[in-house]
Amino acid sequence: MTILQIPTPNLKQTIKYYDDLGFKYESLNDQHYIFDNQITIEIDTSHVSRIGIKIFSIDFSKMISALEKIAPITKTDNGFITTSPSGCWVYLAQSEAPILNTSKEQNTILGNFSGISIESHSFKKEVKFWELLGFKITAGSANDPWASLVNEDKFVISLMKPLMCPHLFFNPSLTFFNGKNNPQIIDEIRTRKIPIRQEITHFNKNNIVDNIILCDPSGLGAFIFND
Repeated sequence: MTILQIPTPNLKQTIKYYDDLGFKYESLNDQHYIFDNQITIEIDTSHVSRIGIKIFSIDFSKMISALEKIAPITKTDNGFITTSPSGCWVYLAQSEAPILNTSKEQNTILGNFSGISIESHSFKKEVKFWELLGFKITAGSANDPWASLVNEDKFVISLMKPLMCPHLFFNPSLTFFNGKNNPQIIDEIRTRKIPIRQEITHFNKNNIVDNIILCDPSGLGAFIFND
C-alpha cells in the first residue's frame, strides 16, 4: 500500500480542512487517516514529521540494498526514511498496511485524482530512484521533460523538469484533472469557503480562472486543473 503522510500544526484544523473537501476520517491504532476511494493520507502528529510518500511492506531488505547506493537512508523503529533527488521524503514502513473503511462510491469534491506531481532538477536520477522503489514508467521517459510512473499499488507519480509549470509548485503535490467539469468544481470549492492559494488564468485565452491551487494546513499542495 502506498499513501501520503503529512504533519499537522493542529490536528482538529487539518481534519476539518479535509472534511470540508469531502474526505472521510478514521482513527486506527492511534494513527489518523483521511481518505476517499482514490487516495489515503496519514496525518502524523509527531513534531518531526514531514510531508512525504509512505510505502508499506513486510520486508524492504532488497530495496534498501539498491537504494543506499544512490540515496541517504535513515533507520527508524518501524522501517526506514529516505529522500529522492528532488528532496521528497519517502517513508518505508516495515509493517502491515492499515485497513480502512473505504468504499467504491466514496469520493471528494476535488474530482479525478491523477497522482502526485514532483519537480526535480536531477531528472534522470529522480526516475531511477522511483524505479528502485518499484515504480515503472507508463508515459514519457527519463529523456523527456516529464515521466509518469506507477507501482503495483497503482499509485501514480508524475515527474517534471524545472520551469515547466507557470504556477506555484509544492513538492510533492496532489493532482486532480477534471476536464470541462473543473469550473463547476472550482465553484463548489468557493461555495464551501475553502481557501484558494492561487487562481490560474495562464492557460485560458479569455483570462478566466479555470485552474486553481489549494494548500492544506501542513503545506501539502493540490492542483485542481482541467487538463
